[in-house]
Amino acid sequence: MSMKRLVLSFAVLTALAGPALLSQEYTGGIPEDIAAVLPEETVVFVELTRPGKLLRDWKEYVGAFCTKEGKANVTQQIEKAVKDALVEAPEKLLKDFDKGFPVVQRVAVAMGRPRGGDEPFLAVVASASNETFFKTLVDDLKVFAAEERPHQGTTILTIRKLGKHDLGGTLCLAALGKRLVLSPHVDSVIAVLDRAAGKWPGPDLRKNAAYARFSPSAGEDPSLRAFADLKGLGVTDLFGGRSWGYRRVSAHQQDVTDAALGLRKIRGASLEATFAPGKIAATTRIAIDSGCPLYDVWRQPAGPKELLKLLPADSQVMAHLNLKSGKEVLGDIQGIVKRYMEIEMNAASREKPPRPDEDSFKQEFERHLGAPLDDIAAAIGAEAAFAMVGEDAVAGEQNMVESLLFVVALADPEKARTVVEKVTKKLGAYETRKDGDATFYVPAQEGGNAVFGIQGKIGLIGTKVDVLKKALKTLADGTGLTKQLPAGAASASKMIGYRPSALWSMIRMASRGKLPDLSKDLDMSGLSVILITEEKNQIALSSMDPGLGLGVQVSLMAMPVFITVAFSSGGRFVAENDEGVGKKGPAVKESPPLPAEQLDAQVKKHLAGMRSDEVVTREDAEIALKALGAQAAKLLAEAVRKETDTEVKGRILKILSEWRAYDAFPELLKTKVDGFMAAFQKATGVENGRMPSWIQWRQQGTEFPYGMEPMYWDTGFVSRLEHADLLDAPQGVRALAERLSDGKLNTQMLRNLCAVFAFHDCRSAADLVLAAREKIEDGEAKTYLQIALGWSDDPKARGALYAGLKDADLWARRASFIGLERTKDSAAIPKLMDLLSDKDPETRWNASFTLRELTGGKASVNIYLPEVELKASMDAARAWWEANKSTYRIGE
Repeated sequence: MSMKRLVLSFAVLTALAGPALLSQEYTGGIPEDIAAVLPEETVVFVELTRPGKLLRDWKEYVGAFCTKEGKANVTQQIEKAVKDALVEAPEKLLKDFDKGFPVVQRVAVAMGRPRGGDEPFLAVVASASNETFFKTLVDDLKVFAAEERPHQGTTILTIRKLGKHDLGGTLCLAALGKRLVLSPHVDSVIAVLDRAAGKWPGPDLRKNAAYARFSPSAGEDPSLRAFADLKGLGVTDLFGGRSWGYRRVSAHQQDVTDAALGLRKIRGASLEATFAPGKIAATTRIAIDSGCPLYDVWRQPAGPKELLKLLPADSQVMAHLNLKSGKEVLGDIQGIVKRYMEIEMNAASREKPPRPDEDSFKQEFERHLGAPLDDIAAAIGAEAAFAMVGEDAVAGEQNMVESLLFVVALADPEKARTVVEKVTKKLGAYETRKDGDATFYVPAQEGGNAVFGIQGKIGLIGTKVDVLKKALKTLADGTGLTKQLPAGAASASKMIGYRPSALWSMIRMASRGKLPDLSKDLDMSGLSVILITEEKNQIALSSMDPGLGLGVQVSLMAMPVFITVAFSSGGRFVAENDEGVGKKGPAVKESPPLPAEQLDAQVKKHLAGMRSDEVVTREDAEIALKALGAQAAKLLAEAVRKETDTEVKGRILKILSEWRAYDAFPELLKTKVDGFMAAFQKATGVENGRMPSWIQWRQQGTEFPYGMEPMYWDTGFVSRLEHADLLDAPQGVRALAERLSDGKLNTQMLRNLCAVFAFHDCRSAADLVLAAREKIEDGEAKTYLQIALGWSDDPKARGALYAGLKDADLWARRASFIGLERTKDSAAIPKLMDLLSDKDPETRWNASFTLRELTGGKASVNIYLPEVELKASMDAARAWWEANKSTYRIGE
């Protein structure tokens, strides 16, 4: 069940309370009631206080977007939609919420990153002023529970349907005193219950730095608090996830980019809002560490707002930016580009730059646009603005194009004029028109191509000359939208504004007319503005309006979550499967042990039943034999060797196979290995139109950073092969490993089989893998077996893996780093730290990547950072290790 469905399920439940919420006192409760049961490692947190009061006043919040006459119509349509959605909701549940929901004080959603292959922590926790509501709710929901599980003195319910309402997944919930916890994962519920009982190790959410930055609760107004930890979410390391092919290459590129731009210094964002109908105040703060080159270019203190006077009063969307001069901005950008190219050259040990040099880029720019880049930058001043002008600006795609207005302050009007003349000459037939002090450069066909205008120190760009003239007339008349701006606009360095009419038009276009036309009922006159201020280590966005500003800020907060989910949901190159190789099958359920004579009698009885002429009798006999469990394996093995009836023999073999009775019936193991190899050969054969291997690793001539790991592997493909359950049993793994050294496999099949061990837990066959690695001569096959050594705790395997880190063979070194990621031996950590100073650039970087993997990012070093920052990060990594080496366990 996704987070979306979890939140929607809870939203449906809370909406049940709407019809009967009466005027009551609402208190926000204590924030720690929820924070105390959530983990410090929470990376996304959203908390709403006094939801009952918010629900009671919902019509007033909706009414703030409506005309006086339209409020009733809009609220009626919403009520009808909710009523229709809840028509199948259980009546008893409706009554519970109707009576009890007003006591709910806080509702919070928390998400944490998964550890290893586990599900991520994801939970909704609510607090109330008394225990009655949650206890009654859980008791009444028991009739819908698919499972009940006692834990920490309470009961965890697992629910998949509420009456006729299918949740589309699993919802687990439990009441713990004045708290209620819900999650799609039972492990998340257990974690909350254990923490509440004081039996979960580690700090809680109150120790989280982002949570600690929240302001103290203010007044009795409903409020919303949220944060997203970009580093914790891994937004800057999306392609480094285990489900992505080329994850090393992508992670390497991120390190280069981060060293040039400082993206990882953008720590995260927090949002706080206070609610009152028509007046929702929201502030988002983005925390940025010092020395972020990208932010240093972007950051600008508040400056003049003269260009706002050109934006017509009927602008539907607007923006204003205070900038450094164009020349300064270009210089900063060129500095970053130069730094990026230097880092990339050093990273790849290239003698020549991988991209065109600065002069080549400028020449190409001038060839395409007609004017030198330096001249364009020198003409631009320290202020810019944008608007979409006109009441119908967003009524359609063509309207949007024709409404565009860009305005810039000019540092050098004469140079700007020269630039425009060169650009228009390059673009085609343009006409020059004079209108008072203004000069317009108009294409033969308006409404698509750019129209330019210059008046004094003002430059204008649009697609319709009338829009540019309207802007200049607005300046002359003093009728611009300046008076519509909120207090504090002068202190902002940037701002974005939009009207409800623009948003509604866009929604209507996106729905292709399926939404009802509520234009006459909605108040479209307001202008919502988000003010942006930029300090040394923080960007602050603030708004005060009926709620559009909050909506934009919530979307900004949610974007990293959506990006992370989208990129981590599956690989473009790696086809892994939930039922993939290495996933254990269900445990065999043993029946109570029977005395030898009784067991023998039962087996003979059921074998006789399987020879019956009656189909039902044969089926019942097979079920009864299975119920005896593995204690009957030896007897069935003896029976199948003597059995002459083909059907009975097949049924017995099926049972032995399900039991994995390889010790009792070795012949079965050989049969399954032969069957697996035949299926593997057929599935990877060229004659079937497939690639000749299930894994692709470009070996020859592939330089760093490419080729550090396979670009494609498909564990799901292997798991779907017939007899793939061999890989779930130690005997099966060993039997397959014996085929590595029998000399009967062609080169491609040998590589394929070696790759199976590289990506499957083969510790039970460590000695056989080691022996095969010494015997096999094919370089690619040896590379896969070098990776496979990482699964083993055998000292010889571990020694061979460590030795491989400094092997003269490039591919052995690459495989050794990948193999180390499978280890649970913390002795690898100091060895990797030592390799951070290796002379070989690839070895240094691979060591940094594997170190991050083994420590879960706690020891994170980007070897491409400037020298001072690199030394600081290496010192921090070593300090962390010295403080934790006696207790740290990989993967815990």
